[in-house]
Amino acid sequence: MSKSTGPISVRGKKSSSQNAMKHGLSSVDPSTLPQSEQQEFQLVLEALQDEYEPQTATEIIMVERVAMLFQKMKRLQRIENTLFEVAKNEAAHSDKVFTMAGISEKNILSAFLKQMKTQYNIPISDSSLPSYIVDEIKKDNDSFEPQSFQTTWPNCYQLLLDFAEARDENIQDYLLNKYDPERYKNDLYRKTQKNNTFIKEPHDIKKTYAYLLKNFIEDLRDRHANHQEINDGLNRYAEKKQLLINQAMPNDKDMEKLMRYQTTIERQFSKALSDLIVLIDRRK
Repeated sequence: MSKSTGPISVRGKKSSSQNAMKHGLSSVDPSTLPQSEQQEFQLVLEALQDEYEPQTATEIIMVERVAMLFQKMKRLQRIENTLFEVAKNEAAHSDKVFTMAGISEKNILSAFLKQMKTQYNIPISDSSLPSYIVDEIKKDNDSFEPQSFQTTWPNCYQLLLDFAEARDENIQDYLLNKYDPERYKNDLYRKTQKNNTFIKEPHDIKKTYAYLLKNFIEDLRDRHANHQEINDGLNRYAEKKQLLINQAMPNDKDMEKLMRYQTTIERQFSKALSDLIVLIDRRK
């Protein structure tokens, strides 16, 4: 009587391949895998079982080992992707992008950050100036004599008048309060002592000091220059930020550790798969 060679059909071979499982002869425990990986591992395991049709305990162990090592390689790939995403996120929020975009001074950076809360290239309300003011302060003019200021700087004079009126002050008091607060306090004290109560005097540009008018115009010029720098920085920011993101790399220590482990797992996988193929070929 001839010896039995075991099941012949694919279904029979697959069924018999699980015999060793009844005795707990398993090389891995899928339940130790994260929940998100268990189904993925099971699909790989079933595909390998269909391909190699393991029948002995050793073959079952080898198939499961190959499946587990393959699962580890996929996990390492996800870890590597995560490290790159973390590096990109850090690059996107790095202060380095401000320097690359030409935004470095604290006052400029503050205004820039304020602008970042809104949409790109929208003028900043408290730093943008009307075009007619910009045209006037761009002129090569350094005359700040109070006697001729109203005619030399007509648009800037009107702006100065608006600022002073908004604070319910005359031009002289507004400028002193802004650019020479000590002198303003002394003047205010003298006026109060003289009149017992503070009385707002009419606007008289001729009573204003030239150095205050100069400070006002230079302030407008600085304000416009800062606004230009902010807008230029905004235009460069998106490009420089994307450049940093594209160049972002995980730190060397993390990558070295990952690559070392990845090399070990790949080597183990290659050997386990080779051993499995040899084992199956011997049986056949």
